[in-house]
Amino acid sequence: MCTIHYMAREHLDDHWDSIKGYLESGLFYSEGEIDINQLRLLVVQGAAHLIVGIDHDDSDKLCGALAFEIRTYPNYRAANIISLGGDHLFLCESDLILLREELRKADIKRIEGWCKPAQAKLFKTKLGASTPYQMIRINLEEVA
Repeated sequence: MCTIHYMAREHLDDHWDSIKGYLESGLFYSEGEIDINQLRLLVVQGAAHLIVGIDHDDSDKLCGALAFEIRTYPNYRAANIISLGGDHLFLCESDLILLREELRKADIKRIEGWCKPAQAKLFKTKLGASTPYQMIRINLEEVA
């Protein structure tokens, strides 16, 4: 059984070596918006937050990590996913229920994030996610 827990930044140093690999794997397919050292700094500064998964069937081993920032819109607060990595973490309804409980403690009403089309399809299939918008990106350093 896997449970998820909010990790206070005060405990980051104690667990960083275990968490780092999961977050790096989540950043692997990004376009370089942020690297693992910058993400760690955001967590230390309180600008990003961590939720970790603990597998109680495997000696309480860490089974994944989710880094997010809080976005405040006029009508609600959202957890914007920065990086997500782990062994099937948050890909079943029971994990989503636990995540929802953790996020509701901070009055967060939505989960959002940018991802590749294959990831979006997975989240739609497994969790009922929707795609209200599509992101576009123009690299101004490459435009003539």
